[in-house]
Amino acid sequence: TSRPGTANAPTRTGRTRPYQRLNQALRYVGTYALTVDQLVMVAESFPSEEARFEILRTGYGGVVDPENWFYVYDVFSRLSLAMLLYDYVLHHEVVFADVPGHGTGGYQGLPDYSGYSFPVYQSYSGTVSNVCTTPISEPDFNYLLERIDRNVDDDQLLAQINQILQTQCLATSHMMKLALLLPLELDRLQFLKFGFDRVFDMDNYEAAQQVLDHAYYREDLLGYLHQYFGSVQGPCEVDGAYFSQIRQDVVNQTYRDRMLSKAKQYVQNECLSMDQQRTLVTLMTFESDKLLLMKFMYPYMTDPRRAHIFGNLLTYSSSQREWDDFLAGQ
Repeated sequence: TSRPGTANAPTRTGRTRPYQRLNQALRYVGTYALTVDQLVMVAESFPSEEARFEILRTGYGGVVDPENWFYVYDVFSRLSLAMLLYDYVLHHEVVFADVPGHGTGGYQGLPDYSGYSFPVYQSYSGTVSNVCTTPISEPDFNYLLERIDRNVDDDQLLAQINQILQTQCLATSHMMKLALLLPLELDRLQFLKFGFDRVFDMDNYEAAQQVLDHAYYREDLLGYLHQYFGSVQGPCEVDGAYFSQIRQDVVNQTYRDRMLSKAKQYVQNECLSMDQQRTLVTLMTFESDKLLLMKFMYPYMTDPRRAHIFGNLLTYSSSQREWDDFLAGQ
């Protein structure tokens, strides 16, 4: 399969104007200690609620009056984003700033990797990159990771990480850990896309979406990977007309428990592709029902190695962690 349009190396050049403006704002709120009112003013200067979420998430640890934090939720008209930010704050302990100019860009210390499910590559037997056939050892990678100077600006940090990518054979887990050093999600996305065809365990790469909080960025990465691999049909897939009937039958159920039960019935009795299974998950109104259905359909997935892709259907990080823990136990 031919590779799609090559992703540019993740640098500050060549970006579209909206991303440039957003990144300038993110760098500002991630560097300076602000009051909640000031942070809200920056967020409200963007019409996109996804951009507002990113700004508030980035500036959360730098506010000087955290007791007023609850005011920030007024910038959202969509409850889902307000709840997503609340969930983020709930699960991220920070030491709040005391004086302006608190930040060094967030590069102090290594990220907390405990909430991520890293693919195991030692016994991997899938698609392998032409330029990476023997991954770097864990001790050597950890040595390089610890030597990265995170007390620098964004461009210098990217340069250090790109140097490792271009000189070492890395596994998906290594790419995820390097990406987590980058405070801006757009930089993480560009880095992951740029390094994909150099990674050892290419079939595991969908797991890298875990380092992206925003559904938009996760879908962008998954779309890029699907374009690379092509639209490969698994051993199961019902025709489009019949699947439309299945979908409508699930939607027509009056109560949530009946919707869930009907979806499980079709998963169990029909030979559905993973894309069709994903569609059924999206029909569930409640997050808990989505998670229950995903766990139920795991034994019926045509390629369980790609089960990580279902994680981007979940809104809350707690649900995503539960899904990752479930997969780790299979």
